[in-house]
Amino acid sequence: MILLLSLPLGIILAIYFIYHNYKLPNSTDSSFMKGKLIGHRCVHSDESNLPDNSISSAMYGLQQGLDGLEFDIMESKDNEIFIFHDPTTMSNRCIIPDGFNEKSCISNLRSSDIKKFAFKIKNGDSYPPTLPEFIKSIHTYTSSNRSKKILFIEIKDFSEHGEPKIVEQIAQFFIDHPHLYDCAVVASFSAISLYKVKKNNPKIVTSIITKKDVLRIWYSEGLFKDLFKWPLVFRMFLPLTIHILDALFYLCAMRILPSFLGVGMISFETSKDLQKDLQMVKWIQSRGYQVNTYVVNNAHHKKQLMIHKALVTTDYTRDK
Repeated sequence: MILLLSLPLGIILAIYFIYHNYKLPNSTDSSFMKGKLIGHRCVHSDESNLPDNSISSAMYGLQQGLDGLEFDIMESKDNEIFIFHDPTTMSNRCIIPDGFNEKSCISNLRSSDIKKFAFKIKNGDSYPPTLPEFIKSIHTYTSSNRSKKILFIEIKDFSEHGEPKIVEQIAQFFIDHPHLYDCAVVASFSAISLYKVKKNNPKIVTSIITKKDVLRIWYSEGLFKDLFKWPLVFRMFLPLTIHILDALFYLCAMRILPSFLGVGMISFETSKDLQKDLQMVKWIQSRGYQVNTYVVNNAHHKKQLMIHKALVTTDYTRDK
């Protein structure tokens, strides 16, 4: 009986110790994100007829008047950072060259091989761009137009070859490109990634991304494929276990992790209920954080969220 009572107390004390001894300092000023409109994966291909997360899509979005861009980064097998979203396969975005198969993905290909892949939509982009190539194009555009654009960089750290180096590289990339400090945010669903980024470079503004049922979605996409090897008796309880973990993960991501990680912004997925979303925006702001709302394609909702100083991520530059 004493053991049963002491176990929860021990867990609480351990959490308290970790929180107060490893908590990161609060994020630097992220007010540059207030009330801005940015393009999700640059701009949706349905509007631009350009591949998302591409340089041409980024240029299109900026020329259409977006305040900035959201894009995804992944690490190649030889630790080069590419702009790409899909964590599993490139076959839905790219033409598969000879010698490769439809299961090829960024994380199990070398950079020299990735540059053999071409986007399916023809537009001048031959392959998924590297981070330096992408940032150079944005910087060239903003310099020539004497404008400042917002960058929301989401880490997709799905590595199949050991410890990802992407977080250390991002921390160093900001040191090498200091103009990013007051116009870019590094974001992720992964608390571990955000912790490492902030630990390596405290000057970077970070954002935790939250989403209800995210573990269930990842599970359905096969990202927990090793669990399928477990005995049947364990797999029978997986759906319920994941449902419970999802609820705990979301609660933790909204209430505990932002302070522990020292983030400057919390990103949440909006609903179709504008008033509910506005209440969430106000609640997050009352705790001292900036807010990113995604993905918002309703014109009225965009306007109202921006009026309330939220960063709005949208698929389209034009009203839907």
